[in-house]
Amino acid sequence: MNIHLNAEQRKMVEENLSVIQKVISKHVMLNESVDGMGYDDIYQIGSIGLCKAAVTYRSGSDASFQTYAFSVVRNEIYNHLRSIVNKQKAKLTDIAEKQALVSSEQTPEERIADQAALDALRLSKERYQGVAKCGIEALEMKLKGYSGAEIAKMYQVKPNYIAACICRAVKYLKKDKAFFADLGK
Repeated sequence: MNIHLNAEQRKMVEENLSVIQKVISKHVMLNESVDGMGYDDIYQIGSIGLCKAAVTYRSGSDASFQTYAFSVVRNEIYNHLRSIVNKQKAKLTDIAEKQALVSSEQTPEERIADQAALDALRLSKERYQGVAKCGIEALEMKLKGYSGAEIAKMYQVKPNYIAACICRAVKYLKKDKAFFADLGK
């Protein structure tokens, strides 16, 4: 990101560096043990926010520069912290999925049941279309060990769309006598 400040904007930034410290002390809980959440990291992000505030501030507005800069700096820091949290969540999800795959040693009976379910899903897929059919295909892939996120990537949609498709498919399959007949074979 390139932010180019003129002389007046640089002066505003230099005169208001205390805004960054105010935001950090009032709105941020630092954690030096997490990458990107140490004081220096947060201060640097706040500095970027202060520069953005200087570039976008209009002197004729009702708010003082300090008030405006406080909001811009806080939002910049919050966006940074949100991205850290999202990265941490993604790591945890990956770890949980890998552990689930490792710890899911199936018995022969469970493998037979999964195969019967796969066969029943394949047969019922021909009776459906649209979202329900997509959900049935997603159920098949889940039985084969794919995660919701992986299935979403294959379909180039968001994971919550796959979850909605699965819900729709389950709703229909619960009422589908032919599905249960195929499952019992």
